[in-house]
Amino acid sequence: MNKVTPSAFSSSVHEQQPHPQTTLVPGHELYYFLGACKNLWIHQKFEALELITSFETENQYAIHTDSGMKALALEDSDCFSRQCLGPKRPFSMRVYLNNQEILFFERPYRFFFDEISVYSLNRQYVGKIKLKFSICSRELSVKDENGNVLYEIVSPLCKCWTFFIEKNFERVGVIEKKFGNILQELFTDADSFGINFPLDAKPNEKALLLAATILIDFLYFEDRQDRNHRNNMIL
Repeated sequence: MNKVTPSAFSSSVHEQQPHPQTTLVPGHELYYFLGACKNLWIHQKFEALELITSFETENQYAIHTDSGMKALALEDSDCFSRQCLGPKRPFSMRVYLNNQEILFFERPYRFFFDEISVYSLNRQYVGKIKLKFSICSRELSVKDENGNVLYEIVSPLCKCWTFFIEKNFERVGVIEKKFGNILQELFTDADSFGINFPLDAKPNEKALLLAATILIDFLYFEDRQDRNHRNNMIL
């Protein structure tokens, strides 16, 4: 099997053509959105209020497929949790395609071993992603609705922006944080990611890997206190 590298994301989402709006057939929403998708791009919306006031707002993500389809993920959390718990906060998140909800994510508060659960339409449980204990790397397990491990996600310490998707100890895909401009990286928590899915991944498995990317953002790239500290040092 060919080794997957981050160079798989050489094309830009902005080069893709917009997909015509489609009326989704109930029960086939994930197939329309992720069935034939090989690559996915996730862009967190920049919030000017956070830059000006350091007031943490609910995250919003634009999601683009390689066929040009676009979805929107919206966080739902309370103000107290956002300001006091920061990236550790519990939240739910809905993913919309053509104004129709197709996925629901739920992250409970965990002091250790964070996790996020995934549900399809009508709250049908799809599986969960759970942080694993590891010293020399960052690792998460992707499990199906029966608790079976589908993939392991591993990020070596020497490649802190790259998260390899592994199956049976082989690299079959990759999640990679995309570097923005220097001002965006220093002063905001608006991040962008690319996912190169395993070739045989099913729509439900791709939905789990999408949720894994959201969890990765919160775990490793959403540290507002660290950003504010850097801002104060620069100013």
